[in-house]
Amino acid sequence: MTVADILADPGFAWDRRPPAAREVWEAFDGGLPPAAPAAYREFMRLCDGGSGDIPHASGFLWLWPAETAASLHVGYGFPEWLPGFLGFGSDGAGLLFCFDLRGHAEAAVCTVEATGMDAADVRVEAPGFLPLLRETLGWDRRTRR
Repeated sequence: MTVADILADPGFAWDRRPPAAREVWEAFDGGLPPAAPAAYREFMRLCDGGSGDIPHASGFLWLWPAETAASLHVGYGFPEWLPGFLGFGSDGAGLLFCFDLRGHAEAAVCTVEATGMDAADVRVEAPGFLPLLRETLGWDRRTRR
């Protein structure tokens, strides 16, 4: 199952943004580390971020749009406090989502508190971005409590 398949599935109930302008997308994609997950790149090319319920962490994920993702990654201190991780979103309430790019076969989706960014506090939520998207198909936390 590809990112496009997931986006086309009616069970994928995220709010999605329209694709970014070509120059914004190219700047975003060109600034990503080589190890950034292909599924994340593809999602961002097709949707430029979005938000939705997930069966992990606080239950919600907001993917930063291409135009602000790099500045938010730096602004939250990932390069300084969590080198080898790529910040890409939040839950809107202090929990940050990031990829662990430290040489794993597939970059795991992780979370860390924005106020205490320490590698010891990083928690793996999903083995990769595509598995995280697959897990959200048909999942709605309002009906699964």
